[in-house]
Amino acid sequence: MLALVLGDMAESSFRQSMLISQGEVSIFFGNWLVGSLMALSIFLLLLPAWGEFKNMLRRREAGAHLAR
Repeated sequence: MLALVLGDMAESSFRQSMLISQGEVSIFFGNWLVGSLMALSIFLLLLPAWGEFKNMLRRREAGAHLAR
């Protein structure tokens, strides 16, 4: 329920920010605090993919050792 309410507000704020900055995405990284939070968010989004990639490499390596 919270996502339904905040989702519309976040979209509206994002659209307003993009209009004010004339489409410049760097407005989200101008402040060190905002830039840090964005970097942390991107890191946390990519973390599961990195773990899966490492697991895939381990499985491939284990399969190569068994084939010998």
